Amino acid sequence: AIVQIARSNNTPLIFITATSNLGQWTPPERPVTYFIPSEKNQADLKKVRSLLRENHLDEAKEITKYYLEKNPKDASFLFIQGQIEEKRGNWDQARNNFEEVRDQDLLQWRANKEINDFVRSLGDGKTIWILDAEEIFKQHSPNKITGYSLFLDNVHPNIEGHYLLANSIIDLLKKDRIVEKDWWEKTNNLLTLDELLKEMAVSQDDEFQMAFITAAYCI
Repeated sequence: AIVQIARSNNTPLIFITATSNLGQWTPPERPVTYFIPSEKNQADLKKVRSLLRENHLDEAKEITKYYLEKNPKDASFLFIQGQIEEKRGNWDQARNNFEEVRDQDLLQWRANKEINDFVRSLGDGKTIWILDAEEIFKQHSPNKITGYSLFLDNVHPNIEGHYLLANSIIDLLKKDRIVEKDWWEKTNNLLTLDELLKEMAVSQDDEFQMAFITAAYCI
């Protein structure tokens, strides 16, 4: 409905795809859902995580393979598979695994591919614009796998993530001249992140408080 209203009134509208922490946010454990895993499943999941910490990747992969052959949509073992591939430097495969984990989360705390693809389908470049935050965050993440470098938790950006998002919105407004001409012609150069933090007087204590509040929310 909002798209039809915007087009009918020739009102510029920007949709932003939902980005999330893929590589460093584990899927919800089955005990917090209606799915109760077997004792063997829980024990093997604990074991394979221990193997990962000790870098015993081959053994971890064998256990993971066993469970994924039984259930290819098992988010917990898909995440382990992604971690194994990441440790081996197979970034593309790791990213694919982490994206599949997001889509198979038993509790949908992160926007899945279907949602973002629908958002992308709305853009026409005339009235409706799409800011692909999912792709932007990916391009600005180590090995193109989003994590805590830009996020506080599963979906909420940290200071760096918010700066990147704001910068990207301004770039889109200027590049496609969506706002009034005087605005994009006379806008001063943007502050760098360091300059902005200094201007805002953000202290280490402020950053700690933000992380602490987010952690309390997650718990």
